[in-house]
Amino acid sequence: MTGYDVIGDIHGQADKLEALLRTLGYHHTNGAWRHADRMALFCGDLIDRGPESVRTVNIVRAMTDAGTARCIMGNHEYNAVCFFTPKPGAPGEFLRKNFSDKNRRQHGAFLREVGYRTPLHEELVEWFKTLPLWLELDEVCLVHACWSERAIAFLTPMMEQTGVLPMELYPDSAHKGTPVCDAVKELCKGPELTVAESFLDKDGTTRSKARICWWRENVPGRRIWTMRDGGTEALSEVLEPLEQTWPVRKPVFFGHYWLNPDSPKTPKSPLAACLDYSAGKGGPLVCYRFDSGDIELVPEKFVAVRE
Repeated sequence: MTGYDVIGDIHGQADKLEALLRTLGYHHTNGAWRHADRMALFCGDLIDRGPESVRTVNIVRAMTDAGTARCIMGNHEYNAVCFFTPKPGAPGEFLRKNFSDKNRRQHGAFLREVGYRTPLHEELVEWFKTLPLWLELDEVCLVHACWSERAIAFLTPMMEQTGVLPMELYPDSAHKGTPVCDAVKELCKGPELTVAESFLDKDGTTRSKARICWWRENVPGRRIWTMRDGGTEALSEVLEPLEQTWPVRKPVFFGHYWLNPDSPKTPKSPLAACLDYSAGKGGPLVCYRFDSGDIELVPEKFVAVRE
């Protein structure tokens, strides 16, 4: 194998996925997309937003079964598991509220395809449960939102299979304020801090916390780099100090941050690249072609497909 093709958030855009795979030189044979000497790595968020979540999952699942790809869990797959899973000791309730307007809006495209609590819904959720929260290979790391050594070190002793969250930890992971919740949230949703002024996110939801640009060296004091609407990085005044940094030892790929689809495709740092350029809202589906032996990430290895 000569390298990895790392693919960002797809969000139900199966046509874009197949167009990207063709552009990268993959061919559909014996039930799965394959490349002669490369492997695809998927950053999660296969579902929601777009019109073909099921076909997207089927494409990625067939590739992982065939050994031509590996996939991690995004926050949308994690949320889907919680949405389906009953809350212990609370009949009729679930780890993620089923009848919240916000949750229904975010998950609606997927639910319209699979049906609410149908056998297909259950089958796909069962597969989501097998996806790891992170993946560390010899030359690269993969996480949906933030590569946190602290969160990984905390969760690993509780896992039978590296990176895969056991079902018995899901209730704690969905309960705000628990150490398990904090660790899972940091990996698949990213670290946040309370900002001085609330703002509207991409879905029109008012937020008092902003996502930290963890890949940047932040300035001293109570102003830090945060990700704001439109995928722009801005210095924000925060109401609590930043007490952690997130060092990176080898190239890390992630998605989640809904970057401006028309912005240049370039690494966030020599060792960190976000691959989410808003494919779920009309933007391109983006890949980074990592070749074995590469030391630093460069703009020339990004590949983007809109159709």
